[in-house]
Amino acid sequence: MATMTSLKPSTFNCTCKVGNALIVYNTFSRGLIEVGPKMCLEVQQCLEDPAGVDNSYLHDLLRVQGFLLSDETDEMAAVKYRYYASLFGSAGSELRLMILPTLWCNLACPYCCQTKRMGFMSDQVKDQLIDFVDHKLSTVRRLSISWFGGEPLLCKPVIFDLSQRFQSLCAKRGCSYRAGITTNGVLLDRQFVLSLQHLGIKDVQVTFDGSEEEHNKVKRLPSGEGTFNRIKDNFEFACQHAPADVLLLLRINCTSDNIGSLPALFNAFSANVRRRAQVFFRLVYPAEAAGFVDFCPSIPAGTKFSKMAQLCFAALDQGWLVQNPTYSSPVYCEVDYTNFYQIGPDGDVFLCSHQYTKDDAIGNLSDWHSFLKTPRYKWYALNPFDDFKCQKCQLLPVCMGGCRLVRFSGSRECIQETEDVPTFVRLIHRISVLEIERHESKQYTNGLHAPSPA
Repeated sequence: MATMTSLKPSTFNCTCKVGNALIVYNTFSRGLIEVGPKMCLEVQQCLEDPAGVDNSYLHDLLRVQGFLLSDETDEMAAVKYRYYASLFGSAGSELRLMILPTLWCNLACPYCCQTKRMGFMSDQVKDQLIDFVDHKLSTVRRLSISWFGGEPLLCKPVIFDLSQRFQSLCAKRGCSYRAGITTNGVLLDRQFVLSLQHLGIKDVQVTFDGSEEEHNKVKRLPSGEGTFNRIKDNFEFACQHAPADVLLLLRINCTSDNIGSLPALFNAFSANVRRRAQVFFRLVYPAEAAGFVDFCPSIPAGTKFSKMAQLCFAALDQGWLVQNPTYSSPVYCEVDYTNFYQIGPDGDVFLCSHQYTKDDAIGNLSDWHSFLKTPRYKWYALNPFDDFKCQKCQLLPVCMGGCRLVRFSGSRECIQETEDVPTFVRLIHRISVLEIERHESKQYTNGLHAPSPA
């Protein structure tokens, strides 16, 4: 066992006060503890100078959670190992595809980051995609599909056809299969919800834009009809009838106009939705396709995360399940993986894009052998470890350098959580406590915990 004098505090320790308690969280180990008022001072002293506190039990507790490390530990090397092992190691055993069967949409949200184009994936492109996937599956163990768009549910026949063919390929190759879909929810009808298991879809993300009044200002059908009630009814049905292993996500797009209406949105859904779905909040950012319009002018820089955190706390207070902001992935997003491709409706292949133009493509499925032979050294060689600001950031293990596309353009986009780390820790603590309480309640309900004798 390490001695007191051989320990040092982790660079990634983050703390905050909640009432009289001290919350300590480590962004690398994901260790999280709540310390009562009697121990606060001693724990704080131990985290600053372990050798100055003569308490072997406390040292062991903090070391197991990753708050204290042996002196010889190179923490940055550990972060780099996790990052590169995921990027080039485990990533190689899984083929991840984001498939856009169309870039067209049945809505016209003014902030949309994509340039809409009419057109749907043809049988020829589908056949080329199957050929490409069959080749790639010879070297991987898992296939993960994300259905995206445009609005992917405009192409249900494509989704049904390719899902069946993908699963047949996986069965032939001995690979596992899972899929997810991001949709505006208008066409998330009962038939599709009841087909989720057959399609291998394990997560469904649907977007809302505030209360019924605010949502309908943004998300309207070509006829001018609002979509709030239709999407809400579809999502309610999904929460009631989707298989238990399907993750249902409710994304709330936030702007200066709708942010004040969100409490009304919380109250619009049934208790069943609150028990089943996870909610998260995202500010709408200026996008090239939307003319770089700022949809959040009244939310000053430096306060964006605190605004989102306030919404999370409000949702938690009303019994919602809030998505945990400690991302489970060791990279920023799927774009970072070496075996990830975005496939457009014309068969164009992208590493990452919002515009999906020919200029952005690295190749086309009609000649997939060619783009597979072209190494992407500069793209995958990008990393946050050459960036001095990233090296000194407590949240480096959470974001791993942020958006690769932004960094590739020569800039850096820090995640909002860096604006207010104590609030970030407080939110993680609140969500984690509720997750534990729900888990224990579920175990008790299932008879795993017997009641205490009277």
